[in-house]
Amino acid sequence: KILLITAMQRYDSAVVLYPVNSKGYPIKESTNTTLEDFANMVITYGNVYAIPVLDMFHESGVNKYNISSYCDDGLHPTRIGFQRLCWKIMEALKEL
Repeated sequence: KILLITAMQRYDSAVVLYPVNSKGYPIKESTNTTLEDFANMVITYGNVYAIPVLDMFHESGVNKYNISSYCDDGLHPTRIGFQRLCWKIMEALKEL
């Protein structure tokens, strides 16, 4: 069985200097895309090929307003962050 999982939102030092779109998401200038664009592409391909998708970008509950509670550096989860993500992933796996 296959489960696609999108990246969760991040606000680390690598993206702080990027321009942002109207939603406030950093835009990678070389591709003119955001991490949300990538997440949406994963969701689209999952739907096209009937592969379940766990949308951690939109549904993890981690965002720029609370990321410091779950990630020390804006990217890598802390113990509390891993616990939050773990429960989401475990629930998705149970549904396979």
